[in-house]
Amino acid sequence: MVIPRLLFGYFIFFDVGRQLIGLPVSEIQMMDADTIEIIRKFSPRLLELLPWIERIDYWLQGSFLMAGFTTRLVSIGLLWMVTDTLVSSQMPMLPHFFTLTFFISTCLYSLVLGSGKYGLDRVLICWVTKRKTKE
Repeated sequence: MVIPRLLFGYFIFFDVGRQLIGLPVSEIQMMDADTIEIIRKFSPRLLELLPWIERIDYWLQGSFLMAGFTTRLVSIGLLWMVTDTLVSSQMPMLPHFFTLTFFISTCLYSLVLGSGKYGLDRVLICWVTKRKTKE
């Protein structure tokens, strides 16, 4: 499952790929006025930084999924986002049915089994266990 993980990590990294999967390009634009008003009361500066924070979030999710680092945590977040958009029916299901189904199955696979043989998680675990056995 290395190739689907790399492919969907690349898709999440860029807006065009997010549209191919059927994920929202900007979740901030889907916020209602009450939520934006609460954020504005909390911190007006934060409202200006939200697009940057969202973009950094997409870059981190995509690069972590491609590298196989914290794959299970990233998969939980992506499955939560897909479920949220499907339940709120803000996403057209039919044009993206195949890629969305493949994306969900890849995320579920990564959630259950982790990054697999070619992931940064496995390399770090092997490195830590080798250091512990030497001590």
